[in-house]
Amino acid sequence: MKCLGVYDHPYWILFQLADACRHHNPEVNFTLMGRVEFEWVLTHTDIDSFLQDYDLIHFFCPWAASRNCKTVYGHIPVVSAVYHIVEGREPLFVKSSDQVHFMSKQWHDFFDPEVLPPFKRKLRPIGVDVEIFHPPASTDEKLQLRAKYGFSLEKDLLIGYCANRGSDVNGRKGIALFTDSACVLSKQRKDVRFVLIGKGWDASVQDLRKKGVRIDYFPYEPDVHKYAEILRTLDIFWVTSKIEGGPMPAFEALASGVFLITTRVGMIPDHLLNPPVCRLLETDSAEELVGQTIDYFETSGSKCPIYWEGVKRVLDRLTLKTCAEGLSPLYAEVLHTYTEKFGCRAKPANTYVIPQKITKSAALLMECDYARESMKMGYIPQDWWKVSLKLLRFSQNKYLLKNALGLLKHRIILSLRK
Repeated sequence: MKCLGVYDHPYWILFQLADACRHHNPEVNFTLMGRVEFEWVLTHTDIDSFLQDYDLIHFFCPWAASRNCKTVYGHIPVVSAVYHIVEGREPLFVKSSDQVHFMSKQWHDFFDPEVLPPFKRKLRPIGVDVEIFHPPASTDEKLQLRAKYGFSLEKDLLIGYCANRGSDVNGRKGIALFTDSACVLSKQRKDVRFVLIGKGWDASVQDLRKKGVRIDYFPYEPDVHKYAEILRTLDIFWVTSKIEGGPMPAFEALASGVFLITTRVGMIPDHLLNPPVCRLLETDSAEELVGQTIDYFETSGSKCPIYWEGVKRVLDRLTLKTCAEGLSPLYAEVLHTYTEKFGCRAKPANTYVIPQKITKSAALLMECDYARESMKMGYIPQDWWKVSLKLLRFSQNKYLLKNALGLLKHRIILSLRK
């Protein structure tokens, strides 16, 4: 069975998921493509010729599904994914999908049966790469990591928080609850220090510091191993979201031996409450979040604790390997559903080979997309200028030229900000 898997960017969790599916389903022959690369090839080749060598396509990335499901539907069996829904809007691409995967029961049960029949829905949580996200071996190692990143050693209680500031559409990330709680807790306890990871927080961080909140800010961390080390320094991780799919940082923190205080959101009720291995917030009040945090610090018995119960829950239920396995029977269902509706696909006489010029320009666009997105987050990848120069060589193509100039524009903006 041959599957074309489409992800978003190589540094996001969805690429890790797609790559894990490739490694842990040996009976499926996966080819992985980034969204930008896929769309470039799709628009510069005959659709049936391009897809004829695959038995199905799996859009791991909902954004890629929303842009392309309707185009490929009927040409090839389609698997898509829904991780969360904003503003109660059902994504239209599910109607152009033969099967839809959900991270959590919350969104699996959300749809009207007439929009998405139950037999097309599959509950597929995303797991944690426990080779990367794991607890420190001892308190001594945890203190060594704190020293490495410039945090105080035993005297500080470290609280982690991870969010993209720009994703707080209609308050879905609960950022107001985080900032209010950080201010209230900082007034009550002078030994609390916050570690914030996510883009778009520069102005908010300055404002919090003026209000007396001790906070370390990591705008964007492209090195997942460094991000994992930062998690291992923490005592508590806060989740304040109202709408999420995972949220995956919460489960990565648990796997790192960090205690979790969270809202009832996404995958949390499915995996962490029976029996409970976290503290659940019942309201959106700063008083409750602060109270739960202080109570945990006072009852944990020591500073720099390592929360082993959370680690065990992730290892038992939510490793990336466990959650990636078992795709073959689901894909077989997709092929059956497709055949019943559209009939058997014609087998090609010859394997289609994508012209080299198209594959080269598609690969360059992926590099450009990676560099541009990194710059938006404040990180400058090495050799970004080489990518731009290579794209400029394709100046006869307006789209490629536009991307090259766009990359230069983002570099200039970043320089001005600094």
